Amino acid sequence: MNLGKNDLGISLNQFPSTGLMRMDDILQFIRIKPSTWYKWMRIGKIKQPIKIGHASLWEAEYILQVIRQISRGDF
Repeated sequence: MNLGKNDLGISLNQFPSTGLMRMDDILQFIRIKPSTWYKWMRIGKIKQPIKIGHASLWEAEYILQVIRQISRGDF
């Protein structure tokens, strides 16, 4: 998936088009602290993760939507 850079200047060329992502992978594209990510989950700004064993995972398609919303200022 060749997306270039989003409005935040974050390169999305390596962004997976499908699959599940861990928070560490997501935070490479959304440059925020983990505590901010957890806060967004707590207040309902982002979906709760899919739990597989001890792993917390989010769908890549959903994270791309979040990145686009942040870039547009709709978040």
